[in-house]
Amino acid sequence: MSPDPRWELGSEFHWQGLPVGPFLAWPKPVVWYLLGRHALLALLKHLGGSRNLWLPSYFCHEVAQPWAVHVRLLRYYEDDPTRLNPEWETLMPAPDDIVLAVNYFGMRAGEPWTRWRRGHKCVLVEDHTHDPHSSWARSSRADYAFCSLRKLFPVPDGAILWSPTRRPLPTAPEVPCDSGSSAKLTAMLFKTDYLAGRGTRALKENFRRLQLSGEVQMEAVSVSAASPFTCVSLAAGVPRRWRKMRRSNALCLARALAGWEVAQSLFLRVPQGSAPFGVVLVFASPAARDWHRENLRQHNIYCPIHWLASPAAGVASHDLAAQILTIPCDQRYTIADMERVGAILRQGKCRV
Repeated sequence: MSPDPRWELGSEFHWQGLPVGPFLAWPKPVVWYLLGRHALLALLKHLGGSRNLWLPSYFCHEVAQPWAVHVRLLRYYEDDPTRLNPEWETLMPAPDDIVLAVNYFGMRAGEPWTRWRRGHKCVLVEDHTHDPHSSWARSSRADYAFCSLRKLFPVPDGAILWSPTRRPLPTAPEVPCDSGSSAKLTAMLFKTDYLAGRGTRALKENFRRLQLSGEVQMEAVSVSAASPFTCVSLAAGVPRRWRKMRRSNALCLARALAGWEVAQSLFLRVPQGSAPFGVVLVFASPAARDWHRENLRQHNIYCPIHWLASPAAGVASHDLAAQILTIPCDQRYTIADMERVGAILRQGKCRV
């Protein structure tokens, strides 16, 4: 294991420099927004009318609250990453209703939704945040699709909205507001220096403060364009090698944890052509999940939870949300990093 005291895994991105091709290009045309929630909010305003928006039970419902001003929020069940598709009988949209389908962790196939759509009229919107270049995203026949870029790539903000079936898109916001993106970018630059050993240990406190304040500022904005920095950085798309690294890292960590009885990988195999957003582990209990998450944090490994349990979720979705943990495996990391994480997990002696 590396002796570097500043080694860490997870948490916010640092600035990795301008991407180098060859690239995976974006669909065309696209509209660029500050946040993924802005993309859908702009679409709701664009579509207009009195509509219902159907959301899956397993979802970050806090993100959806601003949408309730324009639509009535409904839920369908039990849609979560353990299933190939939801319980279709709980999804009964009217022809002008909007239905949101989610490619959880970039590991789903689009065929179940394609088959369902043939017999159901609605406005279908797909969330491809966890892998905008998946087979599902590339072959989509949905009315609209969006992706929150900052969740996957080293930019301070950014989201895109497009129409796989070439439907009219909302007019792009003309001027991005200075909405916390500059604070987030400054934090990314400071984190790059910190990880490289420059500055004092206090630098981490500074970039964490900027990350948090930037996030609060961005959440207060209604709808804004992406920052010029993000648009220029990702204009050509994303490097193919980033996606390949994510896949190889995920496979490596899965091998390192093979046979580990404490938690099970949500995906027992990685489908051909997919690149998992992260290695998703399901623990036997919330207490075990929380113990191992804290143990990882003590080793400078910061793992998100996707997502906190919502009272609106069904029983299965609620229970899963309390037991799940995502291990980042993106292009920032190496095979050696994945092996290190696997060893730390295996050595943890949970007593709960």
